[in-house]
Amino acid sequence: MSARIETYSLAQVVADVLPEEWTDGERWLRRRLNRGEIEGYRVGREWRFTKAQVDALIAHFTNAKTEVVAPAEGSESEAPLALGLSARSRRRLVNA
Repeated sequence: MSARIETYSLAQVVADVLPEEWTDGERWLRRRLNRGEIEGYRVGREWRFTKAQVDALIAHFTNAKTEVVAPAEGSESEAPLALGLSARSRRRLVNA
């Protein structure tokens, strides 16, 4: 007899993982599943998750701290000044 894989329904994951104050966490989670942002699988019309997929969901939205290394003194940054700015902000920077 093979070992059974425990799965969780969408409602169970919403109740266990998402904050209680969210009014429609189920819809929020379903939209991300449909977009492919997070992993899950469908059985008919119902979304299911394995324990590994629930752990991956938590890890995906965890705010992990990363170390930022300061550039060495005297070295210029190779990235342009406008990198990461919106089109409007770039125009304002160029026209200033």
